Amino acid sequence: MFNLADSAWIPAVLQNGEHRVRDKLSLRDALVRSDRVLRLDLPLETMLPALLRHLFLPVVMRASGAPKDELDWVARFEAGPETSGLAAAVDGYLKQWHEQFDLFDPERPFAQLGAGRLPAADRAEGLTKLVTTLATGNNVPLFTSTVEGQGYTMTPGDAALWLIHTLCWDTGGPKPSPKDGVGAGPLGILGVAIPEGRNLFETIMLNLPILGGGLEPDDLPHWELPPRAYEGRVRTDLRPGHRVRLFTQLSRSIRLVPDDADDPRTVVGALVFPGIEYSTVPEYEPHTVWARKGKKGEAGTFVAKRHPHDHGTWWGLQSLLALPRKLAVSKKFADDEESERLARQLQTVAELAKLHLPIDFPLTVSVYGAKYTSPPGRCEGIFHDRIPVPVAALMTERDWPERNAIAAAAGQIHDMAKALDQAWDHLRKAAGGDGGGDKGLDPTDLLLDRIDPLARRYLRALQICRGDGEAVRLASWNWERGLRGHALDVFEELLAIVGPRAVAGRTVTEEKTTREYSAAAAETAIWAAAKTHLRLQSEHPEGTTT
Repeated sequence: MFNLADSAWIPAVLQNGEHRVRDKLSLRDALVRSDRVLRLDLPLETMLPALLRHLFLPVVMRASGAPKDELDWVARFEAGPETSGLAAAVDGYLKQWHEQFDLFDPERPFAQLGAGRLPAADRAEGLTKLVTTLATGNNVPLFTSTVEGQGYTMTPGDAALWLIHTLCWDTGGPKPSPKDGVGAGPLGILGVAIPEGRNLFETIMLNLPILGGGLEPDDLPHWELPPRAYEGRVRTDLRPGHRVRLFTQLSRSIRLVPDDADDPRTVVGALVFPGIEYSTVPEYEPHTVWARKGKKGEAGTFVAKRHPHDHGTWWGLQSLLALPRKLAVSKKFADDEESERLARQLQTVAELAKLHLPIDFPLTVSVYGAKYTSPPGRCEGIFHDRIPVPVAALMTERDWPERNAIAAAAGQIHDMAKALDQAWDHLRKAAGGDGGGDKGLDPTDLLLDRIDPLARRYLRALQICRGDGEAVRLASWNWERGLRGHALDVFEELLAIVGPRAVAGRTVTEEKTTREYSAAAAETAIWAAAKTHLRLQSEHPEGTTT
């Protein structure tokens, strides 16, 4: 059989002396040697939060318990998996529950329902049901590289990865028929934000909750519970404080079908039916950004918020880091009311950074999201990005210059994008068009694509400023210079598209108002926007020094 605790199935990049090597690890090796695992080399980016939440964190929390306080957390973090006792605890735990991690056990296969516990057990469907990004049934687009009838198979290890991914990110829709429709998977409805360190051990530690009272006695993963029978779609409330059950939610009832039940070598099919759905996202959900729901001025509640898919991470930076709106948006929309909140695990990292994490710790925040059709029967795209984040940018109680600088930069991105949108409208009218929206070309996307390397350099520079206002000022000056240059480059690209007619310009009368449209006027407006919004560049054109 194939036991996840012992069999090699998790692809990873490890530090081996001075060299980096690719290898496949068992669950035991991945956790015991987690300080040497630099990253996981997974088929799809969204598999990382799925593995982290459904396996790594629950096993560690059940094996060695959650940290009781910040000092307990720091002691573990600094000691590493061997000295802290984590490796021994995980090894003992996986030996105790070894049989429950068998992927093909006939009675209770891991994260599945056993033989005879699902309806229509003799009607296995293709493995495309497990691959979120593949279209199936009547949702298949006209042009696609795969079809359901092509005999898609997987190794047991790959099937285990997609099994866990499906439990977290499944598209929803009919399971298996329209009357059995379900919603998207538990991570698919969130704006997932995962703090990451320099290796898997640091990432696990950065995502462990600190629980003064420890885990609830009945907060158990599904592999420690009795085998369950299929009950169709079950909607239920999650009991307060049940973090392990939250992470190990069996949102789908699945059964993998191997080529040979006695000696499985490949997986040839799967059964996917509705499972357990929690009615609400609990307030202690650690890995999602939050937004206020309710009218301005009223006592609203905070709800989980998905990441914007249209323009990517830099466009949603203000929401991701819950940056001060008075700096991150124009004054017209600024107010003192808190509209976003950090993901709770990022709040935990911020608390740890006050006394325990170095202020220049190389923190990375990975964001994940999926865009589904409506109703959610097919995944239209996966959203993922990894950005360096200064630890000081997470601290909301103190006026850290790094946090204020990032908030200002987020606002500058929006301001210069808006100026380019207006310039594009102006150029099109100058060339003889009627302006208005243009779905074929978005200047905001052009700008965001260009500034991506610049923004990453800026955040990495802020990571080592250590609260030094002058160092932040120098990094911000370089950022503004680069942003202005990229905005002007985008303008030149737009000008080349409309051609020479825009240079001559034209006069347009609209609602008894006459206005001149020309390339020169549009360029003047871009320079004016840069002068207004990029203050360091305007006040110190020759540069600033520390």
